[in-house]
Amino acid sequence: MNIKGRILLGILLLELVGYGILLFYSNQSAKTTLINVRNEQIQAIIASNFYRINNLTELLEQKALDLAKAGELLYSLKTTQAITQVEAAFKDYLIGSITQLPEAIGGGIWFEPKVFDPERIYFGPYAFLNANNAVEFTWDLNTEAYNYHKQSWYLKGLPEDWPRNLRRPQLLYWTDPYYDEAGSKALMMTVDALMYASDNRVIGLATVDWSLQEMTNFIQKIKVTENSKVFLIDERSDYILSNTLQPESVMKKRQSVSWLGAIDINVEGTDGMTSIVTVTIDEVPYRIYYSKTAMGLIFGVAIPYDEIYQEIEAVAKSQAVNGVVIIVFFILAMFILMYVLFRPFQKVQALIASSIVMSDGNELSIKPVEYAESNEFTPIVSA
Repeated sequence: MNIKGRILLGILLLELVGYGILLFYSNQSAKTTLINVRNEQIQAIIASNFYRINNLTELLEQKALDLAKAGELLYSLKTTQAITQVEAAFKDYLIGSITQLPEAIGGGIWFEPKVFDPERIYFGPYAFLNANNAVEFTWDLNTEAYNYHKQSWYLKGLPEDWPRNLRRPQLLYWTDPYYDEAGSKALMMTVDALMYASDNRVIGLATVDWSLQEMTNFIQKIKVTENSKVFLIDERSDYILSNTLQPESVMKKRQSVSWLGAIDINVEGTDGMTSIVTVTIDEVPYRIYYSKTAMGLIFGVAIPYDEIYQEIEAVAKSQAVNGVVIIVFFILAMFILMYVLFRPFQKVQALIASSIVMSDGNELSIKPVEYAESNEFTPIVSA
């Protein structure tokens, strides 16, 4: 290999090695950046829905507290007002409250036996959304057959064995999810707010009923990627409330679904931070992003691993192709440059070679060389 070839080869090898290293680190850096950006995008979607769910549950809790305060106030007025006036006040207040809160499907103010009226074991006014989506008031749940004091939603906030002269540890209690057997048959949860007399005796509780249908319908429409799936879990009961990947698992325990069992439900639920785990579902790797709300609902998205990184891989592939194009262009440019740089040398080499003639009789003759250029080869040609 002549000197020109060696120089060209050396430069090309150095260039290829240098550019390859640069391309590798650039590709890895871009990949890491894109992964971080993608994760941030997904976490932003999780966070926005996290705050929506959190705000809704806080609104329901506040409404339950408002109903409890109203119940305490009306209880304090019962000795100065006619019972019919108090009952009318309950009706007006409950209808107005549920009308102003479309997220609730019902609300009631439920008193302990014979507390509000010594002649009545059951005193529980209730307002609800009827089949025509209008708010309706009723006393129909004040029966021995229904016996609201024994219902699970009532016992959640006020267990039978709890001394009524002691305040409960909390003001609010959420029930486990359940199907409404009294009317709508919807999957729902109830928030209880305790009521107290002026002497701190427990006198009953107020409730707000929340149908989960609207919430589950809403989250099921969330699409982070084409085949992403969403789920909602109640941390307190460990029940699955929604799971678009396996709809048949709704109202089953979280542990009954292996990949949901891998989720750490002890994540913090106050700042919207998203936790991430990788699981395999039916031999397909998924990336799970999830957060827990303040009241213990775990909302998450399961995204096929390939769908998260396919855009990133496409960008990396594009960068690699661009790199190959650049290398080919550089090689062509180097050939042209080397041709231009070595052309004077080749011209002198040909000129000197043509001046030396070997005859058939092995006689060497040198012809004069005429070289009109003035450059670094001029002294060599002159010599």
